[in-house]
Amino acid sequence: MIQAIKLIKPEIDLSKTVVDVEIADKNVSLVQGESYTLTFNAFEVGSGFVPVEAQWNISDTNVASISDDGEITGVDVGTVEVEGVHEDLEASILISVNSPSLQAVRNNLKKYFDGIALDGGWNNFSNFDVYMLETQGAETEDWERNNTNLRIESLARADEVLTTTGTYSVKRIAQDLLAAKAYGENNKVSDLLDVIKSEQAKDPLFGSVYTAASAYGYLAEANLIDELDADAVVTALIEEQRSAADGNEGGFVKGQYGPDFMSTTSILRTLNALKSEVSGSTLAELNSALDKGLSWLKTYKQTDGSIYPSGGWDDPLVDTVEVMWLMDDLNIDFDDEEWSTSGVTVVDYLNKSAMNSNKSFGSAENITDNTYAMLGFSLVGNTIPNDSTLYISLSDDNVSIKEGATFDFEATAHLLDGTKENVSNSAYWNVVSGSSKLESLGKGVFKATDSGNATVKVYSDGCEETAEIEISETSGGGNDTSNESTINVKIIALYCEKGKELGSDELSDYKSYEYYKVRKNGKIVITRSIILLILISNSSLVLQTSMDYCSWALDKSHVSYKFASDNDGFVKEIKGHRNTGVIGWMYTVNNHKPGVLAGDYDVEDNDKVLWIYSLDGDSVLTWNEAVEICKRLSQGTLSVESGRSTNEAKEQKN
Repeated sequence: MIQAIKLIKPEIDLSKTVVDVEIADKNVSLVQGESYTLTFNAFEVGSGFVPVEAQWNISDTNVASISDDGEITGVDVGTVEVEGVHEDLEASILISVNSPSLQAVRNNLKKYFDGIALDGGWNNFSNFDVYMLETQGAETEDWERNNTNLRIESLARADEVLTTTGTYSVKRIAQDLLAAKAYGENNKVSDLLDVIKSEQAKDPLFGSVYTAASAYGYLAEANLIDELDADAVVTALIEEQRSAADGNEGGFVKGQYGPDFMSTTSILRTLNALKSEVSGSTLAELNSALDKGLSWLKTYKQTDGSIYPSGGWDDPLVDTVEVMWLMDDLNIDFDDEEWSTSGVTVVDYLNKSAMNSNKSFGSAENITDNTYAMLGFSLVGNTIPNDSTLYISLSDDNVSIKEGATFDFEATAHLLDGTKENVSNSAYWNVVSGSSKLESLGKGVFKATDSGNATVKVYSDGCEETAEIEISETSGGGNDTSNESTINVKIIALYCEKGKELGSDELSDYKSYEYYKVRKNGKIVITRSIILLILISNSSLVLQTSMDYCSWALDKSHVSYKFASDNDGFVKEIKGHRNTGVIGWMYTVNNHKPGVLAGDYDVEDNDKVLWIYSLDGDSVLTWNEAVEICKRLSQGTLSVESGRSTNEAKEQKN
């Protein structure tokens, strides 16, 4: 906003003077390994905020790094302050870096809230997904939908196997067992294991090697594989390893549809878990099968560090994490040269390529990919702090209010461990549509300024939530104003001596009002304005410039404000209202616009300084008009439309 509109010093080109700076990005949250380029703006008198180059500094390079062009990359979990400097002016923001595991949990939480079923079906939740959520520290009992929650749904699947007559896949039963174990339901775990033992006695492969590979792999994860007939399991599985004559020697699952990558990794993990349970020739065959299987897997190393059969339907993330799972069980280092390509490892792939630009994971971007992302990152030691935010909710997501009224939202952060935290004050609030109809007053409080519809969005720790607001017209009140037009005026602060200028003993020395609908003389004087009146009448004050009196009056009125850090003549913000483009603060002295910034204008006794927050740079009240509005508001004689009586309006203060 132009606060000085006429040049009086030819040697200074005010149209190019930078008086304020900002980092345009207000809500940035990164995942480890993710990058984002910040935008740095400078406020140039006559032009508003424009992008400029900046020198970037960061508080902790262990948490994030930043390049010369403002690209910031998450390194480790934590929070950093990023500062930009342009022409000795500084601006900074806080940026949080979260675990990729947290992002994967958030992704599956959203899918659960979106209604995706827990039934083990394709692209749906299985109890293995639930098991992994529990291992990440998620309090799934607080994941609620349709009058139930994820824990109840998960354990109900185990109860279904144990209490109803039917044929259930042993793979599904093993998944149910894993979830029950994670929940500490030991009786259910024992009962489900008995069901699996019974099925194994009938057929060690459970009718399908694919089912057996998955089921045994889950039991190995649960450390319960040794409860089965080890010799029978090992013999049956080794029989499914392909020979040179079969092609793809070392891979598992014979026949025209083999080998299968995930079946191979699961079987190898199972064989490794049973090494101590067999001996003699069976153990020798087991070790040979392991060696051949590992050699087969290595043939699928890719240049980006992933390990999977490219060119087919396989998901690189799922297959690579399956290999990492196996390597971890075998105590093989992830940077082992035999498992890397030109020094590029599976961990490199995980950190650089597992997450997509939209923060989904893998090629399918589904629940399974999110689950395997959790597993992969946990294998490399990635953990999620218990107080990490999973999502945020609003006290209301559909609001109907009248024009002139305010509404106070409450934003709640739902944390990983199931606790909740009010983040209304720390969150970033924004009117994403309908900004001409709704004004943000900060900390979740919004004021309806015109009828229509608006959308509010709140951001906190990488999460966001949206609310829709319907604003209806409100009828008039107070005096008869049928021949008057409506204006919006906001009195931020007022200083004057009692009875001297306004001629009313009812006025306090300092008074502050919120938004009101007021009417005056049949014409619109100014729209959505903010007024600050200062009468220079106390010569005992050791003050000199218009800016001096501005800050003094604001302090007396207990109103927050910000001035440009290196320019005493420029108002940056008053009560949360910042300069933006042509919108912003301007001042007059004795109803004239000075040609200098406020810090350069020396006031005299009896000068009348009026500050206005204008939407177009031209709408200005005269001193007498502003005084009349203040007086009538204070006395309750001015028509007010705000959902409150004129008496309530009279009492409204900061």
